[in-house]
Amino acid sequence: MNKVSKVCIKKVTNMPINRVIYDIFKKIDVIDWIKNSKKVLIKPNFACSISTEKGVTTDLRIITNIIKILNVIGIDDIIVGESSIMETHKVFQDLGIYELEKLGAKVVNFDNDRWVTVESTTKLLLDKFKIPKSVFTSDLIIDVPKMKTHGSTMLTLGLKNFFGILKSSERAKYHFLGLDNAIVDVFSYLVMNKKIISIVDAIHALEGPFGPTKGRVVDMNLIIGGNDVVATDYVCSILMGCNPKKVRHLAISKRLKLGNDIKNTELFGEHPKNLIRKFNLPSYHLSYFYRYIKRMPYVRPERCNLCRRCVQVCPKNAITISRKFNHHNKQIKFDYSKCFSCLTCCEVCNYGALDYKLTFPFSLIQRTLRHDI
Repeated sequence: MNKVSKVCIKKVTNMPINRVIYDIFKKIDVIDWIKNSKKVLIKPNFACSISTEKGVTTDLRIITNIIKILNVIGIDDIIVGESSIMETHKVFQDLGIYELEKLGAKVVNFDNDRWVTVESTTKLLLDKFKIPKSVFTSDLIIDVPKMKTHGSTMLTLGLKNFFGILKSSERAKYHFLGLDNAIVDVFSYLVMNKKIISIVDAIHALEGPFGPTKGRVVDMNLIIGGNDVVATDYVCSILMGCNPKKVRHLAISKRLKLGNDIKNTELFGEHPKNLIRKFNLPSYHLSYFYRYIKRMPYVRPERCNLCRRCVQVCPKNAITISRKFNHHNKQIKFDYSKCFSCLTCCEVCNYGALDYKLTFPFSLIQRTLRHDI
């Protein structure tokens, strides 16, 4: 953790993106970090094939310009790595990620990488877990998340973006066992063993209770960078009109001293107070009582085209397609006795055909209404 954290907020409307990013690097004092690194990993958010203009995936212009800046500084070993919630190779093709190799970067599908077992320093949920070798052998990680809301963790920013380095088969399981704790455990290993730069893509952000793949686009036209992931997420939370203390993985990381809050952060560029935009956030109470809530996915037949992505990603094989399918009666069925509400199926659907409804105990509703948690 940095003794004095530095975060810079820049508008992309004022200058070209390459100048914005380089100016952020200078303001947050990480140029020497880059120069002293032999292998740099860029970790974007390419969770699915939905375009950046819809507020879902990291803007490729940011990744492109980071690579160009690294080239100028003299970094020869640059990796862009990701594991998507659907078929990663297909996502890379759809988003044009392989074009980055023309700039000298190596595009790595974490699903096909070798895996190395590492140990968490916090051990809230995970004592040991596996990460891709590309992550393990990197000197410096440039974390490039998308500014979005998230139905399970309130927000998804720099900390949540690192959850994507886990095996896809493991990620769905941790959604149920304790997603916020798992996020902190993964991050704790990284922050104790790697230099990390956070560059948050807030050009086209996403709001709404059904994030991170569905919602309303918010044109913030910002890029936020920091030398402390926790401090950067704190600033982004404030920009989104969200109390950082209500984002559990962020509050836990601060309490465990994995990073600083805004009080111990030096700010550069635009001032957050002038840019706050109140996002439509998922309910804090629903997020807090995540363990107790049953979130039941269902299909909107008129939108479904039977791409089968939901069937392929379901970790419990709880989704089936009827053999009697016809275009007027799309028989996608859920076995709710197997479903444990990870909602991975909803996240991978590109057509808005899957949604969910909430059910939870009446006694829990009464306690929620009586107390401001």
